[in-house]
Amino acid sequence: VQRLSLFAVGNLAFCLETRRTLMHSESLRDLLIRLTLSQEKRVSKAAARALAILGENENLRRAIRGRPVAKKGLRILSMDGGGMKGLATVQILKQIEQGTGKRIHEMFDLICGTSTGGMLAMALGVKQMTLDQCEEIYTKLGKLVFAEPAPKDEAATWKEKIDQLFKSSSQSFRVVVHGSKCRSI
Repeated sequence: VQRLSLFAVGNLAFCLETRRTLMHSESLRDLLIRLTLSQEKRVSKAAARALAILGENENLRRAIRGRPVAKKGLRILSMDGGGMKGLATVQILKQIEQGTGKRIHEMFDLICGTSTGGMLAMALGVKQMTLDQCEEIYTKLGKLVFAEPAPKDEAATWKEKIDQLFKSSSQSFRVVVHGSKCRSI
């Protein structure tokens, strides 16, 4: 009941007039902050969602004891395409990880890319794969995936292999393949 009530509060907050009313309620804000600490995960997530919809991100961060939100804007990693040249991107990212001591997905708010960069973005951001795993994908499938356009009967083979790489994710997304180019949606 608590979880469903919190969802209702969050959904009500999508209406601008209602959000203004809800935002002025200190008792509601305090209740939501307390519920983010609930032992029941589903309740704490629903409370965090309601706080986020209300725009109470700083209170939410404090309630869940998260790291401070930087005031300098979003940190975006954008990776270019280039087929097997993606291995060079992997090597550069490895140097960044070594220098910072953090994984790539921990350092950026948004990870995106084009073609092979998009594949890396999915692997690093959605699947949170290691760079060693990404490098292994390039070495195993790179020649097959990034070769000259294959005849139609061979194309299905590598399309299926790419699809299998990402099917194990709990996230819902698709890989769309056109010729020898791949792009994530």
